Amino acid sequence: MNRSNIRYAILMKLGSGLLLLLVLLSACQREYIPEGMVAAWVTENKRYVGCYLLISPDEIILGATDATMHDYDVRKVKSRKRGDQLDVAITVIDDKQMEVTFSLIFQPDKGDGILYFENQPDVVWQRSAYLSPFY
Repeated sequence: MNRSNIRYAILMKLGSGLLLLLVLLSACQREYIPEGMVAAWVTENKRYVGCYLLISPDEIILGATDATMHDYDVRKVKSRKRGDQLDVAITVIDDKQMEVTFSLIFQPDKGDGILYFENQPDVVWQRSAYLSPFY
């Protein structure tokens, strides 16, 4: 094997290694809850009077004024921009260690921002100024 072939073989191995490293690093990048969604949320829908939704980068809490509370640890987030909204799938672990995915639609440009669960478009959640100081 001459020197030219050896250099070519070395460059090919380095190039392949670099490509593999880039693929692995891109697969390891974590997506986070969109910044505008991190807040306290309430709805005026009659079915959820007294309920609130707290979203942080690490957890989601569904609660009610009667002290009922369900805490979920965020494991994975996938978001996709569609027009003026973000479709956000948040995979969480519940208190029974079961994996659950919340599919939310976030519209940051409507008022102070609104969101709703994909399967409940009639239940619109709005940012709460009342709960924000606590969260």
